[in-house]
Amino acid sequence: WTEKFVIVLLTCSLLFATLSLVTFSKNLKVQRATAYSYQTEHEKFYQLGEYLQARNINSGDITVINYPPDDCWLRYYILFLTGAESKTLLEMYFSPDLSRLKSNYQNLYYITSSGQNVVDLKQPDTKEIFEKFIILTYRIENLSEDDISVLFKMLFDQNFPLIKSEIERIKKDKTSCQWLIPDPILNAP
Repeated sequence: WTEKFVIVLLTCSLLFATLSLVTFSKNLKVQRATAYSYQTEHEKFYQLGEYLQARNINSGDITVINYPPDDCWLRYYILFLTGAESKTLLEMYFSPDLSRLKSNYQNLYYITSSGQNVVDLKQPDTKEIFEKFIILTYRIENLSEDDISVLFKMLFDQNFPLIKSEIERIKKDKTSCQWLIPDPILNAP
């Protein structure tokens, strides 16, 4: 009678395991087919990185992010998911090695909040709105070095109040994105 009990117990266990595996498999397929809901700020940054990755942005491209105060974090998702160099507008303000852009990159992507005014900027090759971001694409081969300088001068001029407030915010905070500001400015009284 013990032998029959063990056989029944093993059969029930095997049946339960099979049923659990089938249920798990069905639920997994349903979950994987369901679109992911990007809700937090960092999930939205990741979503933008995935979008740019799907557009084949790569290490031959550069993105310039203007999304304070979180642009220093947003750039990492783009860098890790696409391989493209990613800088903040604040970084470019302090080290605008613009001649390097022409020789090292194919495309320049300027990414900002959809609430930002970008109408006065040089005409991009494409302009897209994705979620809460505006993406302006410039084919670098279509731009002269003067065009690139003018574009960045326009960006810096248009965003100067924002750049100035970011410098002050980072100087006070010194824990968030402080690597974006050169030490002599960061530590100045």
